[in-house]
Amino acid sequence: MVSTIVKKLLENVKEDLRKEIVAECERVAKERTGELTDRLDSLEFENHQLREKLQEAKKENDKMRSDMNSSDRRSKPASAATNQTEQYSRKFNIKILGLEEKENECLRERIPNLV
Repeated sequence: MVSTIVKKLLENVKEDLRKEIVAECERVAKERTGELTDRLDSLEFENHQLREKLQEAKKENDKMRSDMNSSDRRSKPASAATNQTEQYSRKFNIKILGLEEKENECLRERIPNLV
């Protein structure tokens, strides 16, 4: 009879411990799940913000690329015109080989003396 009572008491203790362990495991799991859910929500929000910033950067990059192409198209004719003007301005220049240039000299005086 004593052994039967002890067995029942042990079974009751085992059942109570099992219930307490299951309840504690469920509580810890819910707590951890809540933390992970909060972190996941935070990461999703941050991801959304980063995607918006990326879209803005792409739009700005496309606009800059368009502006750059437009500037390039306008600068090519200007560069060609500048080159042509520079060549025209040198059309009547004379090159004298072997004549060393000096700073702040007046070539209009030096060349007649040289000739």
